[in-house]
Amino acid sequence: MLYITRNRLKEHVGPEHLGTINRLIDEELIPAVTKVGGVRSATAYNSITGEVNFIIDIDDLATIDRVLADKGLAAVFGKLMKDLSRTGGEVLYDRPVWQALYGKK
Repeated sequence: MLYITRNRLKEHVGPEHLGTINRLIDEELIPAVTKVGGVRSATAYNSITGEVNFIIDIDDLATIDRVLADKGLAAVFGKLMKDLSRTGGEVLYDRPVWQALYGKK
């Protein structure tokens, strides 16, 4: 099952901020998320249109609550949310569907 959140860079974010945001995602967010029980893997994708998507492979829906309640992650999310606005997200339940969408075999 995949938990996907869609975010957009805020207007004040310029090219000079992207390195810091990417480092925060790669060095703090992803390692912290993968330590939460029920998380199999996590990744993030940036688009040239200013969208940042977080994709987390989870065991069950309760894992989402554990991710959101984790105090260490809350600190990282706080750092990110000054530069990002959440625009949506979804949970994909059917593994063959998300495998087709995201190229997993």
